[in-house]
Amino acid sequence: MLNKYMELINLGIKMFKKIWNYFKERTDDWNTAQKDLNDLGIFTVYHQFGVTSHYIDLKLNTHINTTDDKLTTIPHDTQHSKE
Repeated sequence: MLNKYMELINLGIKMFKKIWNYFKERTDDWNTAQKDLNDLGIFTVYHQFGVTSHYIDLKLNTHINTTDDKLTTIPHDTQHSKE
C-alpha cells in the first residue's frame, strides 16, 4: 500500500516538473518575442485597464536622452554668474 502511494507521489512530481518546464519554455519564447518587437520599436504595456501597444520610430527618436536633453542644474554660487 505504501509503495502505491510513493508511485502516485512520484507521478505527481514528474507531472509538475513537465508542467513547470512547459511554462518556463513559453515564458522564454514570450520574452524573446517581446525583445524582438522592442528592437523594432514596438512596445507593449500591460496595466490594470488592459494592454496598449506603442510604435516608436527609432530614426525620429535619436534626440531623446542625449546630453542636450538632460536638465542642467541650478548653480549654487550665484556670485560668479555670467554677465
